[in-house]
Amino acid sequence: MKPSWMMYKDTPGHGYYSVDPEHWNRMQQEHPELLTKTAFFHGCNSFEEDCEVHRITLAFRDEVPEEWVKHADHWLINSHPEMYEAYTGRKVDPRESRELQRKSFAKMTRNFYVAYSASNGSSWVPTVPEGFVGVYFTMGQRDTRHWDKRRPVRALLIPKDEYRNRPVGFSFYIEDPSLYDEWKLSNI
Repeated sequence: MKPSWMMYKDTPGHGYYSVDPEHWNRMQQEHPELLTKTAFFHGCNSFEEDCEVHRITLAFRDEVPEEWVKHADHWLINSHPEMYEAYTGRKVDPRESRELQRKSFAKMTRNFYVAYSASNGSSWVPTVPEGFVGVYFTMGQRDTRHWDKRRPVRALLIPKDEYRNRPVGFSFYIEDPSLYDEWKLSNI
């Protein structure tokens, strides 16, 4: 059950939480590190319901259920590891954080073609031959929040077995696109 000082507002698209003025002032004074602006938090008393609400939980961890705190710690480590480090003083190991792993992968693959969409062929994509997967690649890891249309895009045919055996956890990437046939998209 949520505390009485924490309010929820539903909207047609997505809801958010806010706190009463006393808790908002305390949060600003005692935990300014949790008020760092990000893509889904703009520095005001409005916290997106799925993720950013965990900032409230961490600021008032003694006033909410312990289970909430576990989820909040996990979310902050994975989504905003630098904020977690500022909040706790503990350095986050890259193996603990999806965001640190994503950044490491992006750095490692910045000069490789990284897959962002694939099709194994069907009646609506008849240009993928049997035994292949049609894969769209872009140079470097694509950041879905900021699509850069200037980055080169390639459509290649990857053998199904090779695609099926790609590493789990990150996007499929290739170092040498010349090893694969272009995926002709003219019939789409």
